[in-house]
Amino acid sequence: MEASSSHSRESSEEGLKQSIPYSEEEVQATKCVLYAFLPLELVDGILDLAMYWPSIVSHETRLVEATSEGSDNLIYFMAPPFLEGRLGVGAPVNVKMIKFSLTSCDQGWGGEPNMPGPYHGSWSWFETAIFRATGFGFNWPEESNSAGVECYQVLQKGGIEQVPNPVNSKKVWTLQRNIRAYSMTAIHEVVWIKSSSHKIETSVRDEEDLDTGSGLGVGFINSLVSGDRIAIIAKARYPGWINHVYDAKIEVFYSL
Repeated sequence: MEASSSHSRESSEEGLKQSIPYSEEEVQATKCVLYAFLPLELVDGILDLAMYWPSIVSHETRLVEATSEGSDNLIYFMAPPFLEGRLGVGAPVNVKMIKFSLTSCDQGWGGEPNMPGPYHGSWSWFETAIFRATGFGFNWPEESNSAGVECYQVLQKGGIEQVPNPVNSKKVWTLQRNIRAYSMTAIHEVVWIKSSSHKIETSVRDEEDLDTGSGLGVGFINSLVSGDRIAIIAKARYPGWINHVYDAKIEVFYSL
């Protein structure tokens, strides 16, 4: 499996406060110091074990509501093109980890009784997608920088494609379900870490862990190239279901 997933609800807010993004300059300076004492291959291994990677943080705070009546496929926000300024468009990138943080809740009622866990039978949730420009020198439409727009409103402008999920040929990955019938806002953190194996297990059937409501992210990290934009999509299905979204953050960690 290409990515592993971890989940936290109660402690995720504290974890975000303690998350200190490192810049490329800081990581490169640390490498230069270590190179004076250690071989190149050991330095890279040490930094990977310490998860000492530069990161890019994208953050949106505003109320958006995805409902089952018409607006059930809303882009909450789309991160800027990844490393486009340094690498251009379409270059390989060595992404190590992606951390998503979501603050949201559903309508606070409904769902089937006697479900085995708080995420089973939840029909308001999040997906993530990779949007990619199909040509060089592309100017992204204004809709791609707006919160609460439908996916088709971005795609219909032309020159943009959604990258397929290599496991199931869908163009999205399941990210996180809301706690079922719970009106209090909750913070969910989903972390996908690149594994040492680049093999995609196409036999994987489950897209998510129903005990935590988190998606597994198989194939997501290896699908990214420079210039891609990661989107968080708010979803709801069936009458009465609503996804109230208040805040979201994407942090992409990569190596130089």
